[in-house]
Amino acid sequence: MIRVKLVRVVHPVSCLGLEIACWIALFKGSRCLLSGDHLQLPPTIRSVEAEKKGLGNTLFKRLAELYGDDVMSMLTVQYSMHELIMTWSSKELYNNKVLRSLLLPLNLLFFS
Repeated sequence: MIRVKLVRVVHPVSCLGLEIACWIALFKGSRCLLSGDHLQLPPTIRSVEAEKKGLGNTLFKRLAELYGDDVMSMLTVQYSMHELIMTWSSKELYNNKVLRSLLLPLNLLFFS
């Protein structure tokens, strides 16, 4: 059996992975970086019973609720969303902290 010890574990989109699944990789490293957005799509849970028992929680969300800004950094520039949509989500979810990139055109909802 090969044993691997990692220095750093990077878990992209960790807000979509179940907490229990994150721990599998985290036990292999001494430091970790979780990325994602706990205010967006949650993980998909097929069992109502499992979700009721807390298995639908993500490590990302739990750490955000426990430690907040002490362990999190927020990206505040939106590069891909139309300004009308971005303004709504910034207001409703992020206390108006998300701003439109000046590189985006103002009037297009799609690029042709």
